[in-house]
Formats: sequence, C-alpha cells, structure tokens
Amino acid sequence: MTHYLIRVRGQLSPETCATFPTLALRRRGAHSVLSGDLPDQCALLGALEHLDLLGIEILGVTRTERDPASAG
Repeated sequence: MTHYLIRVRGQLSPETCATFPTLALRRRGAHSVLSGDLPDQCALLGALEHLDLLGIEILGVTRTERDPASAG
C-alpha cells in the first residue's frame, strides 16, 4: 500500500467523502485534502477519475510516507 494526499479545490461534502471510504478528509481553507492508503496505481487512478467525473478540480497528488499516528 502507498499513502497519498490528494488536494482538491473547494470544501467536499460528507456525501462526496463517503464515496471514498478508504480516504480521510481534512479541510484546508478553500481546499480539501483526501489522504489514505491505496493498494496500487489503478486504485489511485480510479479515485482521480471519480473526482473528475464529479467535476471536482484536482490541485495536486502527493505520494507520502505513511503517517505514523495512523499506523495500526
């Protein structure tokens, strides 16, 4: 699994966030950040495509080290 941060424009609604069950939401001013582990590039591309289909502007995607605070 790889940990990703996906930054998007605007404040995502709880209903929209619910369509990404493996990603956590953080609001950062006028932007939202979805973060979490995805099993592979196919899953990442699926999440990005879903955001695009919803008309949500993707501002950036960052591959990161897993957050030690979230480790089980």
